Amino acid sequence: MRIKHALAVTAAVGAVLGSTVAAAPAAPAAPAANFTPDGCGDTSNGGQLCIRGGHVGTAGTYKFTVSYWNSAHPEDPEITVGLGMEHYNEWTSKSVGVEFGHKKTQNGYAKLSKGVHIQAPECVRGVMTYKGKFYITKWVCP
Repeated sequence: MRIKHALAVTAAVGAVLGSTVAAAPAAPAAPAANFTPDGCGDTSNGGQLCIRGGHVGTAGTYKFTVSYWNSAHPEDPEITVGLGMEHYNEWTSKSVGVEFGHKKTQNGYAKLSKGVHIQAPECVRGVMTYKGKFYITKWVCP
């Protein structure tokens, strides 16, 4: 399933994770989870999903990187995950999904980057799909 289409249903997803910034707009946000100090959150499958880059709070086109690491079992067989991000403007209540693509893990790790234009008041979050499940970070907001 394509991330772009899947983002419309992320609010109903049971497999979610946390991120370092707890501030969130009125949009559906992931429930509290294990937090890490570097913009990553622990997934319910024992891995870690991160969103990094950009300059949240300033309008422009920025490089964002979404990465997944199977920190619990890096020796597991390699898997292919879909990676992307979502950005949200609380004033328009509009959420836009951006698919970065699919990547096979190597030694339990996969990452993809893409240039994405965001507006100053927008929040961002990382998204991953694997075996029909969706994993999301909490919103990172200015």
